[in-house]
Amino acid sequence: MIGRLLRTQRRCYSKSTKDILETLTAASKKSSQTDYWAQLRKSTQDDRSTKKPFKPKTHPQAASHASQGAHTHYKKPQKKVNDPYAHFDPKTFKYSESLSLRENEYYTDLFKRVYEVNPQFQVLKVGDEGSPKKCHFKQVLKELQDDETVDIVDIQTVKDHKYPLLRLMNKESVLKTFAEKRSVEISKLYGRTREKKRDSNVKFVKVSWEISPMDLENQKCNEILSHLKKNYKLTIAIDSKDNFNDMRGAFDVSEASNVEKSKKLNDLEMIKREKTLTKLKDILADVAEVETSGNIGGRIVLTVIPMAKDSKNTDKKSSKDQKKLERILKQKQREEKKKAEMEARAKEFEKMQANTLS
Repeated sequence: MIGRLLRTQRRCYSKSTKDILETLTAASKKSSQTDYWAQLRKSTQDDRSTKKPFKPKTHPQAASHASQGAHTHYKKPQKKVNDPYAHFDPKTFKYSESLSLRENEYYTDLFKRVYEVNPQFQVLKVGDEGSPKKCHFKQVLKELQDDETVDIVDIQTVKDHKYPLLRLMNKESVLKTFAEKRSVEISKLYGRTREKKRDSNVKFVKVSWEISPMDLENQKCNEILSHLKKNYKLTIAIDSKDNFNDMRGAFDVSEASNVEKSKKLNDLEMIKREKTLTKLKDILADVAEVETSGNIGGRIVLTVIPMAKDSKNTDKKSSKDQKKLERILKQKQREEKKKAEMEARAKEFEKMQANTLS
């Protein structure tokens, strides 16, 4: 650098001092610029040598598969399809586009019925002209108005293919008939018939063969008599504690005799059971009529009907009425007597006044 400046100085010895200074400043600027670009190139080369190689980002699910050794390609999650016709499964299908619960149930049932006839959901719709027109079930639902719905009225066969025949109907009337039909089906499946319903005037009491005499005389006796005083009919089932775990048919009179006998009872157990049964009958003897069914080795069912009120009660009532009448008669007699006394006093007072005036 210094040698270059000296050489330029020698060349420019004849020039003025001003020209020499300008030449020196220009040379220094050029040298500084060349040094700057050299340093920049060197720094970029160093960065490239130290920089890590580029790797594309992978989804965590794909990375986990890759770590397990499976050669898989990551796929973007697909949007859920709300189309009820895609992958239709009649066992798990539930129509949920309408707001009403009854409508949801009706359309769910309609979808399943259409699917049973034609799995491709091809239907025949009866139009305004009256002639059936072949179309897709989706198109039929899209063309419905707010107060309209469709129902299957017939099944027709065209070229060896079955098609449900749909007809436009009033939505309110169809949903009403559907609700009535569904309630009948549910009552048949899960409900009891009217004949099997328990009478509200009948009470059920359980008594185990293992009950102690004290509990029988106090607790059970009070329970039975309190029901009978309220004029309730009773059904008393007597059985072992283990058999009471399953209460189905425990109070059924027709099944009491069909219950299998338990293991052979010894003499003491038979005597205890006979005492329990006779004690119950003694409690009910004066207040109710008793019908017995079953066997002492298994289950016994007592049907208890309270007796009609005794004649004593009627006599008491009649005596009360008679006493009431007697009280009324005595009250009238006292009033008449008082009135007669008042009249007699008035007459005497008039006589006294007449005597004084005369």
